[in-house]
Amino acid sequence: YLCVNATVFLRRGVLGGLLVFPDARVALECDDGYTAVFDGQRVHGMTQLRPLGEDAYRLSLTYYCPMRGEG
Repeated sequence: YLCVNATVFLRRGVLGGLLVFPDARVALECDDGYTAVFDGQRVHGMTQLRPLGEDAYRLSLTYYCPMRGEG
């Protein structure tokens, strides 16, 4: 089955935190309010975060949507 991830990123005062897909050699910048939709079974992660102040934050809200199909 396929599992689609829909992730919304909320951030302020933080450097780093790119969404990376190492097997594809791709890194996506995830600005505040950015939404990414991708195959959740694909290996993915994020780069290191560097907060710029005490009120800095980075949140990722993910909805996992398993989908059935042929194949």
